[in-house]
Amino acid sequence: PKASKGSHKYSVTFSIVDASITLATSVPFVWFCNNLNNFKVRDIIRIQGAFLQSFNSYPQLVGKDNCTSVTIFHRKDNFLTGWPSEPLTIVPHVEPIKNGKMVSEDGSQARAVAAVRLPYIDPAWEVTNL
Repeated sequence: PKASKGSHKYSVTFSIVDASITLATSVPFVWFCNNLNNFKVRDIIRIQGAFLQSFNSYPQLVGKDNCTSVTIFHRKDNFLTGWPSEPLTIVPHVEPIKNGKMVSEDGSQARAVAAVRLPYIDPAWEVTNL
C-alpha cells in the first residue's frame, strides 16, 4: 500500500489486485479482515487515522482512540457482462478527517464523519464507510 504520513498517523489507500491478499489488522478492523474475501479485484480500500507498522512481512494497520476510519470503494458491475457498469477513471475523493478524534465506542460517529467526508457519489463505485 501507499502511505502518506501526516503528523503521527497515516492515510493509506490501496487496491485489491489479488484475491489472496492477507492483511493483519487490529481490533478496529475485525469486520474488515473477516470479510476481505468478499471484496473484488480492483476494489479500493482507504484507511485513515491508523498507525502503519510491519508484522511478519505484512502491513499492520493499528487504530487507536477510535480515531480510525475505513472507506471501501466497491466497483459496480453490469450483471450481464461482469464488466464495470461505468468507466473506472479516478478513485473518488475523500476529504481529510476534521474536528479531531472520533470517540464513539461503537464506531457510529466514525461512520457519520466518514459519510460527511464524501462530497459526491461516483456512479462507478459503491461506497461503504466502516
